[in-house]
Amino acid sequence: LAPVIATAREQLQHPVVVLTNGTLLGDRAVRQDIAAADIVAIKIDAVTAEQWQALNRPIVGLNLDQVLAGIMTFREQFAGQFTIQTMVMEPWSKLDVERYKTVIRALMPDEVQLNTPLRPRPLTHQLVARGNHDGAPDPHWRHPRCVSAEVLTALGQQLQADLPLPVRHRYEA
Repeated sequence: LAPVIATAREQLQHPVVVLTNGTLLGDRAVRQDIAAADIVAIKIDAVTAEQWQALNRPIVGLNLDQVLAGIMTFREQFAGQFTIQTMVMEPWSKLDVERYKTVIRALMPDEVQLNTPLRPRPLTHQLVARGNHDGAPDPHWRHPRCVSAEVLTALGQQLQADLPLPVRHRYEA
């Protein structure tokens, strides 16, 4: 990945951004390669193993604690802009908000971005699953659960009040 990042930077002459789910950041070689980017955005959609299994459906053998440890190790070594992106699918309990704040405080990203899903997803694995289709809705696609603008805004305001970093979301003024 490092040669790809170097080539992109040279050819495009713009900052290079890597978006990752963080599952391979336990690997030192992956951390070193990704550290060549200017900006790294890591998706953290859950703070409990049960949520993580339900939302991210990781392969057998991965566990949230290992992934978070790899992300923490990467953060300790990365000097570029470090962002956490979080997809909020349903309202969080007070305990989940506190767990999330604990993770964010430990990672100390430059910013947090809260998102909600905008496109439907397939019920089964499909090669063309990015929502780039026209016509009638496909009965094999499920429209995602999505928190309201009010819920996402309230969560963003609560996190912003309690964390010493910018918290952004799609509904901010």
